[in-house]
Amino acid sequence: MKEKRYLCDYIDAMSIIQTIFFGVVCVLIAVIGGNISYNVILSKYDNELNAYSESTYKYLEEVADNVVQEGIGIDLRKLPEDIAWYNITSPDNDGIIQFTYYLNNNQDMLFAKQSSMTVELSKDSFKIISKIPDCFSKEDYVLKIKEQMSALSAIIGLILVMVLLIAIMIVDSFSRINKKRFLARQS
Repeated sequence: MKEKRYLCDYIDAMSIIQTIFFGVVCVLIAVIGGNISYNVILSKYDNELNAYSESTYKYLEEVADNVVQEGIGIDLRKLPEDIAWYNITSPDNDGIIQFTYYLNNNQDMLFAKQSSMTVELSKDSFKIISKIPDCFSKEDYVLKIKEQMSALSAIIGLILVMVLLIAIMIVDSFSRINKKRFLARQS
């Protein structure tokens, strides 16, 4: 049996079981890398998990009560200066207008978004049908942020595996080139 000196010889000689084992190792690297990155992200951005404030959403409800005037319409002049932007959608088939506005907060945070409120109004009388905050509770707020952190961590884990596979392909290519050069010199 000839001595295998090059990585490409090992890769070419891999059996199905070895290939499956290599795939499992790649998945483990992705999971472990993602888990480590999730913990790093969580420790670095844990202050964003505590940015939720009930008073913020009470304030947004008060804004709706001040800006929406039943029977008259939406008085945008009464929007406070700390409202970053707003959006008013045309009435849908049910005759409901949606008025969404965003508070100018959480600007310096990566995962926490601006607090917002969507107010549903009747088209005819501009009566408030419902007020829907972007987060209903602190648990909901924390869950949304952790979902974003988890998604980013999964992407980081996949990037680690892709970098590993690309590195193996590059090393394999160099191994094949060196083997051809070595065999050319031998003959």
